[in-house]
Amino acid sequence: MKLNNKHNLFIETYLTNGYNGTDAYLVAYPKVGYDTANANSARLLANDSIKSVVEQKKKELANICNVTKAEIANVMRDIMNDTGAKNNDRISAGNTLNKMFGYLAPTEQNISLNVEQPLFLDNE
Repeated sequence: MKLNNKHNLFIETYLTNGYNGTDAYLVAYPKVGYDTANANSARLLANDSIKSVVEQKKKELANICNVTKAEIANVMRDIMNDTGAKNNDRISAGNTLNKMFGYLAPTEQNISLNVEQPLFLDNE
């Protein structure tokens, strides 16, 4: 897939706004509604062409900044554990760590029920 100007604007906005796909989509496609932007941003981010550009640019940014994910995680951990920091900052740091490590991702659960009681009881 060849990327057009709107795709490139979406990618640049996504990388500079804290990885918010919906907001990035609204910048690139300002005439759509929030729900459409939310759905379509997920589709764009799943697209192999866009995904590879985003990953490459993330690596470039990390190299320019010379910051590793581990260093960012350490800073966020320090903020989260700093009792002198504002509560909102501590919560934000915790949320950032949750996102970084995928703790908020849905987990698969296999649930099976073994019901031995009859569904209908005789009224005799």
